[in-house]
Amino acid sequence: MKTGHTFIIILALFLIGCSNDDETIINTEQEGTNTAPLEAKLLGPINGAEVQQFLNITLSWKGEDPDNDPLTYDILLGKRSNQLEVLVEGIEQESYTIDFLTTGETIYWKVISKDPDGLISESDINGFNIYENIFEGDYTITSNEDLESFAANGYTKIIGDLSIANVTKSESNDLKTLNKLEGSLFIKDTNFSNFDGLNNLEILKGDLSIRSNDFLKNITGLSKIQKLEKSIFIEGNPLLSSLQGVENINQSMEGYISIQSNTALTNLSPLSNLLYVSNDIYITGNGNITNLDGLQNLQATGGSLVIGDESNLSSVGLNNFQSVNSLRLINIGKITEINFENLTVVRGNISIQSNNILTNINGFENITGEISEGLGLFIINNPLLTNIESLQNLTTLEELKISKNIMLKEINFNKLLNVQEIELNENDNLINIQMGNLESVTDNFEIIANPLLTDYCSLASYASIALTEQKEITTEGNLYNPTTEMISTREECRL
Repeated sequence: MKTGHTFIIILALFLIGCSNDDETIINTEQEGTNTAPLEAKLLGPINGAEVQQFLNITLSWKGEDPDNDPLTYDILLGKRSNQLEVLVEGIEQESYTIDFLTTGETIYWKVISKDPDGLISESDINGFNIYENIFEGDYTITSNEDLESFAANGYTKIIGDLSIANVTKSESNDLKTLNKLEGSLFIKDTNFSNFDGLNNLEILKGDLSIRSNDFLKNITGLSKIQKLEKSIFIEGNPLLSSLQGVENINQSMEGYISIQSNTALTNLSPLSNLLYVSNDIYITGNGNITNLDGLQNLQATGGSLVIGDESNLSSVGLNNFQSVNSLRLINIGKITEINFENLTVVRGNISIQSNNILTNINGFENITGEISEGLGLFIINNPLLTNIESLQNLTTLEELKISKNIMLKEINFNKLLNVQEIELNENDNLINIQMGNLESVTDNFEIIANPLLTDYCSLASYASIALTEQKEITTEGNLYNPTTEMISTREECRL
């Protein structure tokens, strides 16, 4: 009997122990339950506020988690309440400073709180305005005092042009409040060494003109400008070594591009977005440029392309270039060959002059037929030039002038039909002219001072036409100088 009581007691203790173990497991599960963070409270800027600055704006909030878990935060921000984008992710602090916001804008924002298990909560969306201090009209600065007055007024937006000239300060920091310029920016004859004071300028709707700033070394302060789509003039800045700052140039420009007489400039790379310019492009007098790589994507210009007085330029390869009004390649120091293989349309003149080591003109084969009403071709004073064959598909010209190319032996324009005026002068080694299909020369036709030239027979057919029209081919100072009638007979057309 005693043994039975003992068994019952042991069994009871076992069951009690199992019951306690079960309770322990249940309690452990309850303690492990995680709760999502509470919505962050947005503290500042307060909803609907106008913030009196556009630099270093601090967003602040207060996060809370029921389990006291450490939280991280994502900030979403945008100009539309329904189009917020992530500004920053996974930060631990409950504030964040934004370096820069655009003046006159309304900004919306919210905070996402996240705990270590990935549970999140989203705050309300708040909004605030960035102040704007507007000057209406053109603003002119012509002294250090004017510059300081601009800083004192703190204008953020000018509805007009901004002109700065004759300022002797070396720093441009007095312009740091400027964010939007509805007109053009003209900076001339200043002592600025850089444009760091313009590094908050986002909007420029007019031209950019930077001229004759003797101490200007860089223009990187313009890098925030979102889009440059009007004329750009960068001229006469002797210490400027880079165009970095205008890299946001639009693909299609309405106006001019003029990069001239910046003698320390080494490349045009920041212009690489450029596809089309409605007016002229000038690249001249920048003595340290070696190539035109920044223009490698250029396809067309509605005006002229002028490249000249570039003493170190060794290549003018513009392989995507298709259409131009006039093309002028003048005094380019190191080019031996010219190649425009995709150029098909020229509406004005082609002028290739004073290129001292140029030997070959290639890549013009696609210029054919009547490509304009007044195309002129001028090949003048290229002392080593021997080959111009790629131009032989031309059929109609207003003017043809080939002069002072002392190594050129042959001029071949057998497809040329109509021309207003021809001058073939002072080509010391010229021995052969091929113009067998020429039908009309409206004005002068002169062949002068080519000391080795004796053969004019390819002109016999035209000479007969000229006689019926009472016109003359003028031949003087050549080794053989037949009259128009002599050329027409085919018997006296050569010596």
